[in-house]
Amino acid sequence: MRVHMAILLALGISWQAPSQPYGTHLIVTGAISVSTVNALLYRLDGRGGGFTTIVTGNFSPITAMAMDSNNTDILASHLDGRVVSIDPVTGVVVRVLWAGPPLDWVKDFCFSDTEDVVVVGKTPTYNYGVFRISADGMRFDTLCQGLMYPVFVTRDLMTGDYLVGDQGLGPTLYRLSPDGSRKTTLYRGLISSLDLVQDHKDGSVLLYFNFAAVKRITTGGATLLIRNGIPGGRALALDRAPGHGEIVAFGNSILRLTGNGKIVTTLAQPPPLWAAMRACFEKSRNLVTDRTGSPNAWRFRLHFPGEGGRGYVMGLSATGFTPGIRVGSRIVPLVRDDLLMLTVTGALCTVLRGNTGFLNAGGRAVATLDLRPLGGSVKGIRLWCAALTLDARARFNIATISKPSIIVLE
Repeated sequence: MRVHMAILLALGISWQAPSQPYGTHLIVTGAISVSTVNALLYRLDGRGGGFTTIVTGNFSPITAMAMDSNNTDILASHLDGRVVSIDPVTGVVVRVLWAGPPLDWVKDFCFSDTEDVVVVGKTPTYNYGVFRISADGMRFDTLCQGLMYPVFVTRDLMTGDYLVGDQGLGPTLYRLSPDGSRKTTLYRGLISSLDLVQDHKDGSVLLYFNFAAVKRITTGGATLLIRNGIPGGRALALDRAPGHGEIVAFGNSILRLTGNGKIVTTLAQPPPLWAAMRACFEKSRNLVTDRTGSPNAWRFRLHFPGEGGRGYVMGLSATGFTPGIRVGSRIVPLVRDDLLMLTVTGALCTVLRGNTGFLNAGGRAVATLDLRPLGGSVKGIRLWCAALTLDARARFNIATISKPSIIVLE
């Protein structure tokens, strides 16, 4: 299996494969009306064939959510400062990551490479900033203060920094270093932009503006209009399933767009939702990274739902994830370099273990990377990782390809 994959990746063979599967359902949070204070979380089935309510109630709105580290439960932030994990079947809170001071308001969050949760919000003294909650909920740090009104944050797959959108005076997109020590301006003019997602194919970022436009900012800093004249938007998600993938935009209706802005599908917003705030695909975190020891003992948790027993391969690249390796209509999101070839051939088995094998019955596996013998000599080096599963019924045996992740060595 290792040799077969090494040859495939080395040659970059292109072939037409079935569409890349993604989570079947979308999880969406939003509001019922402008005036109603209500928490609402629902599941949109498939490509819009129906919806089921997960959570509803007249209490603090859910401002953001994402699949939790187990790729089963949903991590959700509330406007009152709570960050909790919710069972997507019962709607019951199964874990409270954070509640109470010094946070009294959370607008958005993302994950670090160690599964810490980085939030944008404010304290009771109206200190708006970027804060970090440790993965176990036992530690709280301030990364950046003095923002005007931060509305979204995401982790940059290109660098490992954080991208922070501030809607205050002179609305700005900032780049923030992982420790919060450096903040630089990437883009000004974010007025009425309420959500941002990063394209895992090329590293560009997509912004949905409330004045009815979706724009793309390339890695070179150019701003491209994808689509205008559409319902004003509040939430974005990227669906990798149909061919080259689609942009799912949630405004007063639900739109599916091609990467260049062509409308594929328009759906009415399911009642009783007035406006979506955030959206993600269920069970879409196929690869989660965290640290088990210091310095640089890493764990990679794989989860491919419904693929129990299939073979898998996880690779590492020291060069990046884009342009990646094109495989028919899909892309393996790793740059072909010496490190990638060493990992897929098993040549690093003394430090990298479990990166090839078979998923258990639940579709899960764990790989580990132990660089502790190197001490701090590798500090600051970035590594990108991605995984794929194998199926004898698929051409060249490839079934599913994960999105890329980045870790920054300490």
